[in-house]
Amino acid sequence: MRTLGALGPRSFRRNAGRYVLTAIGIALGVGVVFGILLTNESITRALDRQLGGGDPSFVSVQPVSALGADVPASVLDKAVALPGVASAYGS
Repeated sequence: MRTLGALGPRSFRRNAGRYVLTAIGIALGVGVVFGILLTNESITRALDRQLGGGDPSFVSVQPVSALGADVPASVLDKAVALPGVASAYGS
């Protein structure tokens, strides 16, 4: 009668190539998933830096009308008077 402990080594000896290919496939799969996650995180950080996600202290104020209206100078004066505001500029 065969014992369960003897089946593992015997099966490995008979099918060594199958086990090696399975291990290589698993390692490649884990590597690909890790690479995709790393690339995704890198692209996300780069886009956040370029699109303004990196500087939360910058605030942009725009007029309600998009037809060439400017922000009034009184609004800029009020913005500069707020605590923590270093500068305000507009057109």
